[in-house]
Amino acid sequence: MAAAIIDLISPLVGMSTPTSSFFLSPEMLAIIEPAGDTEMEMMNEARSLDREDDRLGQATFDVLTSWRVFGHFRRLNPSFLAAIKLRQQMTATGTAPAQLLGLR
Repeated sequence: MAAAIIDLISPLVGMSTPTSSFFLSPEMLAIIEPAGDTEMEMMNEARSLDREDDRLGQATFDVLTSWRVFGHFRRLNPSFLAAIKLRQQMTATGTAPAQLLGLR
């Protein structure tokens, strides 16, 4: 289970580098609690929708970012909402990653 969570989170950590991230920071990622069994089942079901030639996982992304599914994730793991609120605070103070890079 822990290895699967690390596999899922690793790309997010890569996104938090100054050259590639416009939305995440190490502080935001640190707030997010590891996924539980239900979240992992949801994630695996969503990943099963991806075509074999789709390395980016567009179907997974579309399903997991829909209001309905993300709402379930948010209720199962309130740390997502905490990370979103931190992002809002960072935006309000001009310290969000994209703002620091002069992109937003």
